[in-house]
Amino acid sequence: MICISLQKRMGLLNIHADATFSHERIVISGKNGSGKTSLIRLIAGLEDADQGHLSFFGETWFDSSKKFKIPAYQRKAACVFAKPCLLPWLSVADNIYLGLSPEQKVGARDAMQEVVRTLSLHDLMAKESIHLSAGEAQRVALARAIISLPKLLLLDEPFSAQSPKMRRYLQKWLIDFQTHLRFPLVMVTHDNDEALAIAERRWHMRNGKLICLEGNRKTGVTPVEWSK
Repeated sequence: MICISLQKRMGLLNIHADATFSHERIVISGKNGSGKTSLIRLIAGLEDADQGHLSFFGETWFDSSKKFKIPAYQRKAACVFAKPCLLPWLSVADNIYLGLSPEQKVGARDAMQEVVRTLSLHDLMAKESIHLSAGEAQRVALARAIISLPKLLLLDEPFSAQSPKMRRYLQKWLIDFQTHLRFPLVMVTHDNDEALAIAERRWHMRNGKLICLEGNRKTGVTPVEWSK
């Protein structure tokens, strides 16, 4: 179980989130400026909460009472944002493999080929990332997140730059992918249809406060370990 109880003051906004979830697809909705992206960053460890705690299946990631935190790079929580952070001077292939050791690159070769094919990146691998369209860059960032085998996948408007056809395709692919492997996923979207299609549980942010709208849908899929 992933347990979140976090508070943080960010300018005029006071983030307050209390929730638990497991190997599910969580979708967060809410108006611009309501705190959705801030919550994603707090879970990932890219921002520190003022107080509270966060645990991941029994492992403490953050506890303000003990002044303890596990840094973001040790949490293995991969983030994909609407504006992906690619290194423009590197090729698509190098951006996807970024952060992997030579041994990990060899081990990920088969998975890499499958991900590249699925995300329609096979013709772009040698291309410098600076020359990608916004939609292509988003898919490269998604591929990089998946190849890293994160414990938790955090998505913030990851399909916002895609064409309607590609967006529908990626939504279905994400559902199938997560349903098969049953890893925890949290996604932010402004698209209500997308939220309805993807979510097993829906959350809503309103003026910094997290509101849990729906319980789990029965998927009939037994959770399995995605990464060690």
